Amino acid sequence: MPVAPVDASTKALSIPHSKYPQKKIPILGLGTWLSKPGEVEQAVYDALKAGYTHIDAAAIGNGIKKFLQETGKSRDELWITSKLWNNSCSPP
Repeated sequence: MPVAPVDASTKALSIPHSKYPQKKIPILGLGTWLSKPGEVEQAVYDALKAGYTHIDAAAIGNGIKKFLQETGKSRDELWITSKLWNNSCSPP
């Protein structure tokens, strides 16, 4: 699915964070829940290339990794929402 270009980097919520008080959450982000298997990595990569800076990626990170490696951008430029699933809480 094509991702529309966006300039959400200048539009953000001002929610204080104890470790990074200068950081703001972008108001627009890409959610990956219920994505079809095999499509998440490309969707995340395409969204980042289009200008998204907020990704709700849960446990999926390959598209983010690919984008950072190819562009040389810093992880600090992105807002990534992640989760630890209940079935991932104990050692394998």
